[in-house]
Amino acid sequence: MSARSIISLCAAALALICVSCASFNTRDDYRPTSEALVRGDFDEALARFPRGERKSFIVTMETACLSLMAGKPDITALEAYSRKIGERVRYKVSRELQSFFYLDTPEGYYASEHEVIWMHLLLSWGYSQRGDFEKARVEVKRAANFIQLETGGPGRFDDPLLRIMCACMWMLCGDWPEAQVDFRAASRLDPKLWWARQLADMKTPPSNLVIVLGGIGPEPAWDPSIGVNLIRGLRGISFNGQGLKSALAATDAKNAPLSLHLSPDSLPWYRRHLARDNEIQEVIRDTRYAKKTVIASLKAAGIATGSILAGVLVGTGAIALGAGVVYVAVLSGSGEAIGGGIVAGGAIAYAGVDWGVDIGKGGIEKSGDVVRDDLDTSPYYRYVRFLPEYAWVGWSRQPLQFPIEVRRAGSTVYTLNADERRPAATRFFSFGYVPDADVSGLPGRRVRIIEYKQPVK
Repeated sequence: MSARSIISLCAAALALICVSCASFNTRDDYRPTSEALVRGDFDEALARFPRGERKSFIVTMETACLSLMAGKPDITALEAYSRKIGERVRYKVSRELQSFFYLDTPEGYYASEHEVIWMHLLLSWGYSQRGDFEKARVEVKRAANFIQLETGGPGRFDDPLLRIMCACMWMLCGDWPEAQVDFRAASRLDPKLWWARQLADMKTPPSNLVIVLGGIGPEPAWDPSIGVNLIRGLRGISFNGQGLKSALAATDAKNAPLSLHLSPDSLPWYRRHLARDNEIQEVIRDTRYAKKTVIASLKAAGIATGSILAGVLVGTGAIALGAGVVYVAVLSGSGEAIGGGIVAGGAIAYAGVDWGVDIGKGGIEKSGDVVRDDLDTSPYYRYVRFLPEYAWVGWSRQPLQFPIEVRRAGSTVYTLNADERRPAATRFFSFGYVPDADVSGLPGRRVRIIEYKQPVK
């Protein structure tokens, strides 16, 4: 083998080692950020964001989302990433899903449909915060195009919450007719959204519209299927929403009520994500998981077998020892000694067998823990966190009198004040965020509302 070949092989091996040792953020790594987000403290959430992974699609999306919810249009990294990926969206047709798309990122993560759409929604939102409404229109149009794809027929991806988000982004840009299209589509997808139909039927946009994002994002959990292939069944993942879907009420300075309507939740995004993930990576993931399953099973079997063998040896040894005690007693020729030897030998044998059974049982239980620990992939599952789980939407045909108080269970969640710099005749759109998660034991924090001056066409 030539020196060049040897060098090439060494370089490839080194690259492989680097890839295999790459540090990805886990559920435990995100915990400090999640705790800060529950308190509504965006600065702390960003400050405590895990540092184990940099410049990936997932991290870029998560930090951009947190920044935007904090009212900071820090989308520079997301802009750069969007330019870098270019035309990397791929499409696939399957018998079960009929059609779907995904983003093949440079680092090897396959971004799902809702994540691709949210990338463009976040960019649109950020440009609107910056006042660059032309770029904002381009991005929301890209998001809408992905939702409205007709290539897959009835199996294409569509979702009422994403339609509502698109409609709101169109309103930020001052494009009421486009917003009407998405509000109408949302009401078709979910007939319970009568209020979305009502908005879609309005000839002119409302004087005021408020959208409050809720939830801190769902979390994956291990959900092993029963009666399914061992390898596939034990790798089961499901997503659980963390938002409480609380009822919010709002009143303006004159105590006039402003109804806030709750949207559908985001869990269908993640169910689709799992189905798509299994579809496009089935062979790779099964192969990798099969190896992990075999290793875990062998390790568990080794623990169980070793423990059972140890238990048998202990029990057998105890029986032999007990028999020896009896034998010695018999050799003494004393009836009293023989009787005592039989009792002592029996006790030793019984205690030894019982101890051996405990050793074997403990080993079997430990082997089960090994399998569960090794095959539960939920702490390491890769997806974009912190996307909102649902939203509350409210509007008024007449200008509202500020300040406006938004309450949950009688307590004020935040106060919305007027922007005195905004011309009185200018329509505006307000975004807010309420964690709406379990805050027991955590200090409360009033959440700020972000106001935007909206261009009128």
